[in-house]
Amino acid sequence: MPYIAESFIARWKQSSASERANYALFLSELCDLIGVPRPDPSTSHEDANTYVIDKAVVFKELDGSSTTNFIDLYRRNCFVLEAKQGSNPQSVLPANYPSGRAQVKARNGCAWHARVGRGHVGGARAGRALCQGTSALLH
Repeated sequence: MPYIAESFIARWKQSSASERANYALFLSELCDLIGVPRPDPSTSHEDANTYVIDKAVVFKELDGSSTTNFIDLYRRNCFVLEAKQGSNPQSVLPANYPSGRAQVKARNGCAWHARVGRGHVGGARAGRALCQGTSALLH
C-alpha cells in the first residue's frame, strides 16, 4: 500500500488549476486507493442518488425563489465533500501569459485559503439543505 499511495500522490501532485477537470477522476482514484467503492452513476431520480459525484441540491431562498447547486461528492447519511484545487506556485510566468486572465491560485496561498473557506461554507449549507438542518461538518 505505501508504494501505491506514493504513486497516487506523485500523480496528483502534478495537477494544477483544473478543479472541474480533475476532481471526479481524483475522487474515483482516491476511492480505489482507500479500498471503498467508487460513486454510482447519477440518475434522473434525485432521491436515488445516494452516493454520487455532482449531487444536485435545491436551495429555497428567502424571496421564494430556488437555486440549484451541486455537491462535488455526496454519500447520504455519511458525508458531503467539496473539492478545491489550486496550483503549485510558478517561479516565472510565461512571457505570453495573458495579463487580463485571473492569476492561478497557489496552494496554501491567501487566495487558495479563501476558496477553501468558501467551499467549507458551501458544503455546510448543502449538508443542512439535504439533512433538514442536522449536519456534521469536518474541516
